[in-house]
Amino acid sequence: MDSSGAWAIALPNPNWNFGGHIETSPGINLRPGSGRAGAFQQISFDYAPAGVHRSAAIRLYRDRALALFFLNYVDASENANPFPVISSYPQLSHLTFLESSPRLSLTT
Repeated sequence: MDSSGAWAIALPNPNWNFGGHIETSPGINLRPGSGRAGAFQQISFDYAPAGVHRSAAIRLYRDRALALFFLNYVDASENANPFPVISSYPQLSHLTFLESSPRLSLTT
């Protein structure tokens, strides 16, 4: 993620690239960690669309083709300006994202 809020995820195998943009504050935090799924790097940030504060993160696992997106509504609000909005992705035969039960399904 860069300071303008553009984010990108590149997977070497399969050769997939995903990207998007989010309005962020200057406070972007990068930290390593590990859990049941293995070692990861996590990018955390805060943003406030229309003055409504939220915190979000992108967690990338080192040894897995796995990315998790986290979103926390700090202030009560409608689900406007959601995260993530994936604006670039590989040519796939199937791509879905279910908001009510967040699940991303990819098929080549």
